[in-house]
Amino acid sequence: MKKRILGIVLCAAMVMSNSSVVFAEICNEDKSYAIDSEVTDGIEASNGAEVTVNKVNVSNESGDAISASGEGTKVTVNNGNITTGESNTYEAGIRAVTGAKVDVTGDVKSNGNEGYGINARYEGTTVTVTGNVSSESGEGINAGDGATVSVTGNVSGGKGKAAVVAEESTVNVTGDVSGTVSECGNSKITIDGDVTASEGKSAITTDGDSTIVITGTVTVSGDDSAIEFNRYTDLNENASASEIVVYEIAGNTDNLVKTTLDATEDSTKKEEQIQNIFYIIKTADGSSGNISSVAGTTEKAGYDTATQDTVLTVTVKKGYGVSAGTIKVTKNDDGTTYTLTVPAGGGVTLTAEQLEQAVEKADEYGTATVDTDTSTDDNANTPTEDNANAAVDPVNNASAEQTANNTSNSESSDNSSSNNQDPVWQPDPVQNLNPVNPSANVDPISMGEAGYEAKIVGMVANVAPGGKLELNITDAAYLSTMIVEALSIRNDVSLSLVVNYMGIPYTIDIPAGFDLKSLLGPDGKIDFAKLLATFGAKVK
Repeated sequence: MKKRILGIVLCAAMVMSNSSVVFAEICNEDKSYAIDSEVTDGIEASNGAEVTVNKVNVSNESGDAISASGEGTKVTVNNGNITTGESNTYEAGIRAVTGAKVDVTGDVKSNGNEGYGINARYEGTTVTVTGNVSSESGEGINAGDGATVSVTGNVSGGKGKAAVVAEESTVNVTGDVSGTVSECGNSKITIDGDVTASEGKSAITTDGDSTIVITGTVTVSGDDSAIEFNRYTDLNENASASEIVVYEIAGNTDNLVKTTLDATEDSTKKEEQIQNIFYIIKTADGSSGNISSVAGTTEKAGYDTATQDTVLTVTVKKGYGVSAGTIKVTKNDDGTTYTLTVPAGGGVTLTAEQLEQAVEKADEYGTATVDTDTSTDDNANTPTEDNANAAVDPVNNASAEQTANNTSNSESSDNSSSNNQDPVWQPDPVQNLNPVNPSANVDPISMGEAGYEAKIVGMVANVAPGGKLELNITDAAYLSTMIVEALSIRNDVSLSLVVNYMGIPYTIDIPAGFDLKSLLGPDGKIDFAKLLATFGAKVK
């Protein structure tokens, strides 16, 4: 059945086939049309027409699935997917130009050769998709000349192709991107998710004078550079490096940026682009209320950021410590500030966790004292070189020599404490604390590092005076800066780590008051191997 709707200004034509709309060309000005049958040969709307498609799919085997042009023209698809056929070349799932608007709730996919998921051009043109956008062998999104594209979903390009391309346009994606994010000058691209580059490709290419914001992690493979700065003399000779705001760049951080410039300009432009990478400084859930301030950050695109090698000073509430994953954090002498240096690649998430009332108890108990001075005699509690190089097998490590070393360290610690008369944490006798020798099972893999550290810190703070804390561990166990700080405050508490080897329990005993800070590695941790090599192990 063929149906023609005639109007004052040129017509709108639809070819109907049973329950399907085979082809729809709608060019009437100020006319509205509703389609509730599947469209198999695409929709073309222009001259201010408004088309609404309800709960059906739109496809085209030989052209654009949706084509919209002209100011006032609008195509809306409610709960329907948009696809182009494999026989297409350079066609688009959605093509919008000269001020048209397209709004789709559903996925958009181009299956043709070099096809676009979305192609949008010219000022006033907007395309909004709530769903995923992809291209089998072309670009996921290509926006130019002032167009705006917004996608709530994931975006991907074909193998070796860009996922997102913007030239003097705006692109917003709330989701992950697979493929290169490419700006061709004077654009704003925001990706609220991760970006993963294709093998052999950079994750970001930039012609300069633009802003790219990626709130997640950028990942490149092998030795590929994360960012490529292009400059074509006849197009952007005087372009400045783009402002790139990103949480983290994973991969080859020694080669973050490469250029297409000649050798005389290469190093200068590389350094300029590196200094224009602003890493987002995040705060872990539940920590923001315990962090008073972070000095050293700069506001960019609404985020607290810092460039590579910037030193941050974090101020926390009394009784809280700071960690930042594998990044080393140093506690300052004032007791409430911590410093860290932003590494190449960023990835800073600040976590503020309570040192489980250990400091606050000093005020609460009145007569209690907390020794926060963890300095010791130069010769006390220092691991021997032989112990530091010891093997990590618990059975072989339980030797007489290591037991002697462990005993020597313990005695040295006791003597040092006795000679210097270090104050020890003393609670009010009426307080009801944990047993003298509490125990618990802890594992950073099953509990997560934050939960693991918080559990240990809490138990250390609440052991009765002069008690011993026994922890059943795995070889994934470690002591972090926060745990070491808690033990230095509770310098009356000894620690016994119990690990099973071939069904036999072994203990690693750490005497009270031992200077554990000297054992912390660059990542702010003392790992299982270092603990074992330093203190030895014995059958429980």
